[in-house]
Amino acid sequence: MANKWMTAFLKDEKNKLGSLVVPKGRVLTPSPSLNWALSGGFYKGYATCLYGPEGGGKSLTTMAAVGSLMQADPDAMAVLISTEMRAPTPERVAKLGVDPDRLMIREANTLHDVFDWISSMDEKFTNSDGTKGAPGMAYMLADGAPIKALIIDSIKGIRGPKEQNLETVEKEFMGDLSKFLNPSLKVILEIIRKYDLMTIFVQQVNMNLNPDEVKYQNKKWVIPNGQSLKHFCETMALVERVESKDSKIFDDSMKSIREIAVQNGHTVRVRVEKANLDSPFREAEFQVDYRKGIVNTALEVAKLAANLGVISHPVNPETGKAIAAQWVFEGANGVSKKW
Repeated sequence: MANKWMTAFLKDEKNKLGSLVVPKGRVLTPSPSLNWALSGGFYKGYATCLYGPEGGGKSLTTMAAVGSLMQADPDAMAVLISTEMRAPTPERVAKLGVDPDRLMIREANTLHDVFDWISSMDEKFTNSDGTKGAPGMAYMLADGAPIKALIIDSIKGIRGPKEQNLETVEKEFMGDLSKFLNPSLKVILEIIRKYDLMTIFVQQVNMNLNPDEVKYQNKKWVIPNGQSLKHFCETMALVERVESKDSKIFDDSMKSIREIAVQNGHTVRVRVEKANLDSPFREAEFQVDYRKGIVNTALEVAKLAANLGVISHPVNPETGKAIAAQWVFEGANGVSKKW
């Protein structure tokens, strides 16, 4: 009897068996700890929001994922919509493994020029200023364009309708973008799913001015349009710079006018706050060199192995204390004991 109704149910192309509702794959990043925190990398066909304060490493982490995608697929293309009108230079993205010739950069910051362009099937899309030029993203995908990733950097940079039509900067409209963001995201959902696009939204944050939330809940940041993003994105991850002396990377061969070594990198911490498809609350830490991208990944592997119980310090039988200078391979047994 069940097979009878299942057969009838599956005659509609919108319906599918529960056993077939599985993600279409992931995109690994150069960082082993970030891959672990994301339970295997960025999902294809689903959206991830990387949010946090400026200078933390959100855009760099995003481009590193795009670089990994392009290295794994020599035909893959990516779309970067820069709403802040400061697209990265070819030299910068190349250091992260991105092929600049396969990175399509669109500088736009209105709801129409961002979301309507993504969903447009027009061969010549009409921009909000009336100009026509390139085809819509949906048209290119339907025509066979090997676009595998969609990046919007950042959501906060998009202007709502009232802000777009402002005649003076002396006025401010609270919640202008929030009102339209949710329906705008729904417009592009089918495209993300249909073409299995690795989708990453970069979002800036505001400082939380509620002292009780900061003190007792450790909520230092407020995410603009946070509710819409939380409902839409399968994964939400906080990206911050680790503020400590040991977390900075210096180049002793390059000194400032005060004879001080120039800082050329820092440590990034990523905490997965929401994961609909995986385990949340995992953390990653990796080092970023501004000239090279993600570096010192061997150190990440060692820390992961120790934290997961794959390796451990042997115990001195006489003192009962761990021998810090030695490691023992525990393998699966060590992992099962610790987890």
